[in-house]
Amino acid sequence: MLSLALSDKAIPLAFVQQEGAVEKKKKRAIGKKLGYYLFAHSKAASQNWAEASRALEEAHAEAEKARAEADVLKVTSETHSSEVECLQNELREEHSEMAKLRAELAVEKEEKRKAQEEMLDLGKIPPGSSLHG
Repeated sequence: MLSLALSDKAIPLAFVQQEGAVEKKKKRAIGKKLGYYLFAHSKAASQNWAEASRALEEAHAEAEKARAEADVLKVTSETHSSEVECLQNELREEHSEMAKLRAELAVEKEEKRKAQEEMLDLGKIPPGSSLHG
């Protein structure tokens, strides 16, 4: 039998070869386990990535929907703002017209009062009679 002399005692070569075969089997088993764990981890990471991608897409879709709604509201607000501005201008014109009519009415009342005083002074209207109308 062949032997390998490493020290004072000789180790049979068959034993060394057998030990090497056992080590190879252990390494292969460990490699298979690591491969399985790496595959499982990779699969889980892929699933997590897919879920995160879906969530991100949903968030982008919701953000785009919110932007579209905001744009619609902005246009609606601008439309309403211009309508309100037109109505405010009409109201100002109405107030101005009403103020003019009140001023004209006040002038007419004053003219009527003065005319009545003149008629009283001239004696054309008997005292105590009224001119309402």
